[in-house]
Amino acid sequence: MVTLSPWSPGGTPATGITITDRASGSCFGTAESTMRTDAWRCTAGDRILDPCFSPDSDPSDTSALCLDGAPDRMVELSVPEGFPGNNDHMPGGPDIEPIILVLANGARCSFAGGGTATLAGQRLNYGCDNGGYLYGYPNKTAAVWTISYAAPGSGASVSTPISTVYQ
Repeated sequence: MVTLSPWSPGGTPATGITITDRASGSCFGTAESTMRTDAWRCTAGDRILDPCFSPDSDPSDTSALCLDGAPDRMVELSVPEGFPGNNDHMPGGPDIEPIILVLANGARCSFAGGGTATLAGQRLNYGCDNGGYLYGYPNKTAAVWTISYAAPGSGASVSTPISTVYQ
């Protein structure tokens, strides 16, 4: 398990973070992809960015780093109006589910917000870079976590091992 830490203690992008784009936008609510208290749902033009991380949980911050497909790739977002008040995610609250999962087969899968499909009663929660999908949340009951994976073009899912979890 890896906790994403896009900001350095000095308030600049952390070592190893690649800035893929710079934009100006606004943040309108707490992130849908994670319950972290420093995570927001933002827009830049017609693009929804989720999660976007503020340097801390201070609503007066005016910068965010927004995940851009990989844990080390971020869009630097200027948020001139600041953040929309206190983040309603509570420290010590619900379990924080993964933002990105890397499967044993090498597929990297990112959280899918908004309305999605279901399969066998489970919500499509992640889209993978190989065209596959993950349904439900990880099964954390064994030493190796698994998740329901549907390969590209498959109408069925199978329990698949997870190699890395980013939250």
